[in-house]
Amino acid sequence: MAAAMEATQNNPKSSEEEKTVSLPKDDPSIFLKDYKEYLAYQVAEAARQQLVSWAKWIIGVIALLITILGVKTYIDVQTKINEAIQQQLVIAQGKTKEALDNFTTETNAALTKLKTETELVKTEADQAGALILEQTTQVRAKYTLFMGALPGNVVPQTIAGLTRLIYDAGHKQILPGTLVRSEGTGPSSDQTVNEVYENIAIVYKFMSDKFGIKLLPSDGKVVATVHYGVGYDNRFWDGKQLVIGDGDGTAFAKFSGLDTVAGALVYSIIQEKTQLLYEGQSGALITHLSDTIAAMVDQYHQEQRADSADWLIGSDVFPPNVKGALRSMKAPGTAYDNSIIGKDPQPSHMRDYVTSLSG
Repeated sequence: MAAAMEATQNNPKSSEEEKTVSLPKDDPSIFLKDYKEYLAYQVAEAARQQLVSWAKWIIGVIALLITILGVKTYIDVQTKINEAIQQQLVIAQGKTKEALDNFTTETNAALTKLKTETELVKTEADQAGALILEQTTQVRAKYTLFMGALPGNVVPQTIAGLTRLIYDAGHKQILPGTLVRSEGTGPSSDQTVNEVYENIAIVYKFMSDKFGIKLLPSDGKVVATVHYGVGYDNRFWDGKQLVIGDGDGTAFAKFSGLDTVAGALVYSIIQEKTQLLYEGQSGALITHLSDTIAAMVDQYHQEQRADSADWLIGSDVFPPNVKGALRSMKAPGTAYDNSIIGKDPQPSHMRDYVTSLSG
């Protein structure tokens, strides 16, 4: 029987096969004994299976509890991490705000300091400028006291009592033309305009410093027109203003040089002061005096001595390829000798006096 049970355990069969176990018919005791063991086995097997089922259920419950506890633990851990992160962010934001506030405070303090220092530097610069101006004024006053005037080669930007008005005729024979520079304004892009503007000041300064005479007209306004006509070979005073041509470019190149401008301006003074007619010997005297003073103006500006100066008038009126000057006050008749305009006809002595309609 035991062997049969062992065989049954090693080779399990279905419940239907177990119900068909052959029982001996000739010995009922053996049947009852085997049947009891069979029932005991069935009870034991049912109990085992029930225990296995309960064990599986308990294991499942335990696994579920572990899972629930694990999820809860994970959530708790994640929550704590998030809380820690938020706490650190709050701390970081606080530090960042504090740093920004400190930076702003330091920057504002630096800017305030820089502004203060800049204002201090500006104040010191203004004081230094005022001191330089005061010292310059004192030097000018001392120089004027002992020497009579500033050096001739110093051209002030503005001169008290003088108003220069420079016009451009635009190569037309119209007067005065278009105003292109006035007293106190900056330089023009036209060099002829600037040259005439400065030369008027030099002549005005010379006549005022050396002779105490102011240029005409009496209101102090000296009007000049440049670029008069096309190829106009002259400069002149028309009784009201200075008129300057550009020259034809072949025989004459310019009439805006210092001694050329000076001659025309001084002519206006001499004629007004002497009331001489510009003809015959009186005209020659006007021209001679004008040229002499014009040469003196040039020497004054160049700071030359009379005995070492060339006494030439209009040394820059000719083009570069033409040598000479308009007139020589030191050696009349030697100012020029070239193939363009010939030889200088100026007489050097009264015995060579030439009668003409003008000087």
